[in-house]
This record gives sequence, structure tokens and C-alpha cells, in this order.
Amino acid sequence: MCFLLAVNVIGQRMDFYAMLHAFSLIGIMYRRRRKAIAEIWPKYCCFLACLLTWQYFVCIGIPPAACKDYPWRFPNSAMDSNIIKWLYLPDFHTNPNPILLVYDFMLLLCASLQRNIFEEENKAAVRLMAGDNVEICRDLDAASFSVHNPVPDFIHSRSYLDMLKVIMFSYLFWFVLTIIFITGTTRISIFCLGYIVGCFYFLLFGGELLLKPIKKIIHYWDFLIAYNVFVITMKNILSILACGYINVLVVNNCWLIQLLSLACTIKDYKEIMLLKVFHLLHLSSPSVFSIHLLHLLHLSS
Repeated sequence: MCFLLAVNVIGQRMDFYAMLHAFSLIGIMYRRRRKAIAEIWPKYCCFLACLLTWQYFVCIGIPPAACKDYPWRFPNSAMDSNIIKWLYLPDFHTNPNPILLVYDFMLLLCASLQRNIFEEENKAAVRLMAGDNVEICRDLDAASFSVHNPVPDFIHSRSYLDMLKVIMFSYLFWFVLTIIFITGTTRISIFCLGYIVGCFYFLLFGGELLLKPIKKIIHYWDFLIAYNVFVITMKNILSILACGYINVLVVNNCWLIQLLSLACTIKDYKEIMLLKVFHLLHLSSPSVFSIHLLHLLHLSS
């Protein structure tokens, strides 16, 4: 749940602090094992708390009564409103959006609850009543897993819940591959190519993949999850190009926009972007202006 909220924060923000969330997500996912993640989870909660506190002070900013502007608004500064917004800097002209702090707070709340769960798992009384919440049969063969599993097998349905489990665990593999294929074919970019290659690689094994040793199955899925997190991180990093420098890229590097599928998903950037592109192109000839305008409208749609 915390990982889903972290991805949601990244998708809702798409700015500098979202990039920090993406890097922290990579650091946590790199640990892989639940026990290893539990060891660094308090540091992650501290990171989220410090980040939220800092952003709160950024939203407050300096008092306007001081009659002083920020350095990035000096006449000799090369930073425009889009870059300031992406960096989430305090500004009198483009105020930071305080609503984004709600997403960070929800992530911090969920992470704090998860920290309590990790602490409860280390208590002997809880382990005695609920058992150890650790991986079992990691090195066993999936085909003989039921022999070593002390839990009754739900394949032989005894209730509607068992039937639901059979449907979920029997077809979830194909459902995931369908989502991967849709993700790879929705847009044409170098990132989507990786999804398509991964989808067909899993289809090459088919259902036989689920009969391989569990350690090998997890190894394959680790690569898929790692690539997914990598794409999320790169999309967030490249959002500074899509939201801050799209006017320059439209004129000089349209191929780069298509290759990386650059698109600003945050609406607040687009009005500023359109005004800047119009200002940039109004001195061009009518034909050149029309061509660039069509490119811009196509990318914004």
C-alpha cells in the first residue's frame, strides 16, 4: 500500500520532490526482502517527515512585507515560471501548490502505520499468536510446493473464497501480461519498447514459468518491477524537459519528444507553456509558425 501511495505521489507531483520520492522508492525496493526493508523503514519515515516539513516552509516563504524578491526572480536570472514550479521553489508570482502536501501527508501516515506493523512483528508475543510473517519455501520447486506447505490447498475448492483464490492466482499472471502489453502499445517510445519486449519474453515461457523454482520466478519478476520503477523515475526526471523546456524542444528537437514520449501531465504548466511558445514564434514566418503550432497542439492532446 505504501508503494502504491509513493507512486501516486510521484504521478500527482511530477516535480523535483517527486524525483526524491522516486529515488527513495528505488532504495527501498533494492532491499527486496521484507526484513531488510523493515530495518531501513524508520529512516524512510524520517525522510518523509523532514521532506514534508521543508515543503511546508517552502509554501510559507518569506513575508511579502520584507519587500525582497527571490534570487530566481532577479532580472538577470534565466529561470522561468515553469522551472520554478518544477523545482517547487517559493515564489510570489507562481506560488507553490499546497494541495500537493496532502499527498505527502497521506504517504507519511501510511508509512508510519507500516512502521508500527514492522515493530509489532518483532515482538515475541505477536509472533506466537500470529506466526512469523516471513517468506517460506523460497528455494523449493513450485511443482512440489504443496508437499511442504502446511496450509490447506485451496485448489480443491471448499468454499466461494477458495474459488475466488483459484480464479485470482490462476489468471493473475495473464492479467499482468495484458496490462504490460497495453502499457507498451499505448504510446510509441523507447520506454514502451521495454514493456513490449518483457511481455513477449514472459509469453515465451507461458504457464511453464509458474512451475519453475520459486527463487527463479521471483528473479524474473524482480527484473520487471525494477524496470517499472526505472521508467517511473526517468519519466519524472524527464518531466522537467516536458514542462519546462518544451518550447525549445518543439523548435529544435521534435525527434527527442517522440523518442522519449515527453508530455507534461500537469495542467498548470500548459498555459504558461503556450504563452511562451507563442511569444517565441510570433516573429517567425506564418508557415513556420503554423507547423510549430500543429506540433504543439499534437503534443498537448
